[in-house]
Amino acid sequence: MHSRSIKVDSMLAEALKFTHDDLSANRDGYMTKEQRKRLRLIGLSQYLPSAVGSIVFGAAFILCLLLLLARLRDNTLLILSAFFGFGSLWLAGYAYVQRRKFKADLEKGDVVEAAGQINLNIFGLSNRVSFSIGIEKQRFRVTRQILLVFKNGEPYRIYYTPNTKTLLSAEQIPQGKPG
Repeated sequence: MHSRSIKVDSMLAEALKFTHDDLSANRDGYMTKEQRKRLRLIGLSQYLPSAVGSIVFGAAFILCLLLLLARLRDNTLLILSAFFGFGSLWLAGYAYVQRRKFKADLEKGDVVEAAGQINLNIFGLSNRVSFSIGIEKQRFRVTRQILLVFKNGEPYRIYYTPNTKTLLSAEQIPQGKPG
């Protein structure tokens, strides 16, 4: 158990949606029940669209195959069949891997931490911009709102899930104190 007193930065807490109790539990290496609920919802929003997409692509694949069998040698249908078949397999594989990662994080409930200087990154093209934060050797894709609550170059300790790398909480490390 960490002996540091717990001071929650309200802007960080609001952006990352964590509480004093969440931060305390994360410091001790585990998630709270509320964090598990949020992680479960994040997981569903991550892998469910891929699973549904896989079903849609699979149905299109079967339709193309049926049309191909009815018409015999149509190159366009053959190409479409291959596209939908491979697309369906890729989406199903992606959904499966994501689901396994979320399931592992939820079952164990472990939290890991990274401490050090934070690096804020904005990248992309004119109308498609992405944001990330880097700390130690970890990189996390974040929303603009989350990016803006961190101070570039300042020391932070962030807590996240080991498999999905989902940010759970964070705290700024006072200057002059070791990580």
